[in-house]
Parts: sequence; C-alpha cells; structure tokens
Amino acid sequence: SYQKSVRLVMQQGNRLSGIHGPVSRLIRTEDEYTSAIEIALGGAMQQIVVDTEQDGKAAISFLKRTGGGRATCRYLLSGARA
Repeated sequence: SYQKSVRLVMQQGNRLSGIHGPVSRLIRTEDEYTSAIEIALGGAMQQIVVDTEQDGKAAISFLKRTGGGRATCRYLLSGARA
C-alpha cells in the first residue's frame, strides 16, 4: 500500500508529465530476491521516479497545492535542471 502522496501523484495520469511511478513498481527481480530488495530499499520503495527535476518540482507543487502530503522524487536525468 502506498502513502497518500504517492497515490495522489499517480492518479494525476496525464496532468503531470514525466512521472514513471514509485520505485517499487519499476523494479523487477526473481521472487527469491524480493524480500532482500524490500529490506535494502526500505522507505525508498515509495520514492517517485520522474524524468527531470522540473517534473519532480511539478509533482511536489501539486502536493503542496492540494494538501496531499510529502513525497521524494528521484530523477532519471539528474543533470536536467528546471
């Protein structure tokens, strides 16, 4: 189950660009390694993966405007600036 803020960002669909989803949805592994991955990543499993810093800022701005809570975004293109 995802935090409220993660669910809200994911529900935005086409309204927010560059959103790939929480880390946990993007990782694929063999079943025997699932528990180890979950333990190693801990809370990072709910971090939202986005294309650019600008996309992350837009998601955070949306959460602030709507009182949706807090989230951490991870950028695929770390050198991209808003």
